Amino acid sequence: MLDNLLEIEIAYNSEDGLSPIESHYKKLKAEIAPIDKSTDEYEMIAEYVKNTHAATHSNYTLELQEKEKISATSHSKSCPTVVSVSRPPRLQ
Repeated sequence: MLDNLLEIEIAYNSEDGLSPIESHYKKLKAEIAPIDKSTDEYEMIAEYVKNTHAATHSNYTLELQEKEKISATSHSKSCPTVVSVSRPPRLQ
């Protein structure tokens, strides 16, 4: 059991001091950063969480505790870029 705990500790303590999640984002060339609770962006997300909680879901409540922002850079020219999105035609 001690060996298993040591393996877990090694997995969580990478050589660059990042957690496994942070390491994955780094490999994707993306950054993850917390959103300050005093910003308009955080308040907007909290409002969305509050307003999208259906009345039929009355046996629990939702509370936004933390929120992160993920910023990704372009990986290569081979990645397609979405220029515009159009609605499909209505079916009659």
